[in-house]
Amino acid sequence: MSYMGPGLHYALEQAFPGSQVVRAYDINDTANDVYEHNFGSRPCQTNIDSLTAAQLDKLGANVWLLSPPCQPYTRRGLRRHSADDRAASFISLLRHVRSMKAPPVALLLENVVGFEASDTRAILLDTLRDLDFEVCEVIACPSDLGVPYSRPRYFAAARRRGAGAGALAPPPQAPFRPVQPDGSIADRPCAPRAAEALASFLVADPGAELAGGVRAKLANDIRFKQRGVTDAEGLGLDRQSSLDADTPSPSSSAPLATAASFQLGQELLLKNGWCLDIVTPASTRTCCFTKTYGQYIKGSGSVLAPAGREEAVKQVMEAFPCLVPRRDADAEAASQRLTPASEDLAAALAPLGLRFFTPQEIAALHGFPGTFAFPASVTLRQRYSLLGNSLHVHVVALLLEHLLTGVRLPGDGGA
Repeated sequence: MSYMGPGLHYALEQAFPGSQVVRAYDINDTANDVYEHNFGSRPCQTNIDSLTAAQLDKLGANVWLLSPPCQPYTRRGLRRHSADDRAASFISLLRHVRSMKAPPVALLLENVVGFEASDTRAILLDTLRDLDFEVCEVIACPSDLGVPYSRPRYFAAARRRGAGAGALAPPPQAPFRPVQPDGSIADRPCAPRAAEALASFLVADPGAELAGGVRAKLANDIRFKQRGVTDAEGLGLDRQSSLDADTPSPSSSAPLATAASFQLGQELLLKNGWCLDIVTPASTRTCCFTKTYGQYIKGSGSVLAPAGREEAVKQVMEAFPCLVPRRDADAEAASQRLTPASEDLAAALAPLGLRFFTPQEIAALHGFPGTFAFPASVTLRQRYSLLGNSLHVHVVALLLEHLLTGVRLPGDGGA
């Protein structure tokens, strides 16, 4: 049983080819269109809250793959945890699993870093241990495995004792960070793998995936987060953009996207040049792509300078230190530094030919196979929004292999 879409499905296929997905759930129409387009079946749009223990038993799913809403636990949110309405469906699921006659043999849960410090995690662990599950918790990131992409996520892997495998511990071959019982995060047991260059994840023609007519947002729909916007205001903007992204615009009022849609124009450079995270095909890192990529600039994802501009990028960064990538720990101090005049910075950035990553490139950085595609009806804005809520396929596949190898599944009921 899956709480989410294509990323978890691809991870299960990669880890255990031929596995059967008994039921997938998602309440987002657009996400379900994409899932159906790629897998031929449509997720159930029943709200998880409404499921009963008897209905869950009837599914007969041996493995649950769960990615519940992350907003109650994000750094930019209000951090209301289980008191947040968006946590209700997951809390309900945990309540019902206690009443099941045949609970799942194993489960894997994914969420944002921050979940490990929430009261929802305590409810999860109490439920699993009361049902005689053993649990392994880690913080895992694609960059740990050599992927040039930073997307750290919390994972809880759990299986019932006596399921046929040995004691459950973090994968010994992976540099994942164990989560301690008190919620603190331990150091990696070994060094991360050397990252490969971005070049192998890039497309030759950014406009190719727009063939057939893909709608884009109107120019006056692009709203950027400005300096000085409070977290609460920013949260409101993000929520509204998420709602907008789920509501298709009439095709008559929305122009078609073109290769130029990926370019960073002069107005954007003037307003937001100071907070760009610039990478090149030779780079071995990108920062996390969020659901607001392409709409808001600060903290929403890296932008790309094309091949041959590496030296020019280096010179611009030397001239404008505000562009030099910083660790999260340095972000607050760095935000206090003076930023350059927007006109000077925009003039320096313009020759770099900066562009946004395409949805296809972001999907590749998430480990999606080359066969993954969006229906033509899904707008460019919606594509970015859906990918911003996704997970890394290979990270999840590795954890699934570790969790399920050697486990006896009664009746092979699937996931």
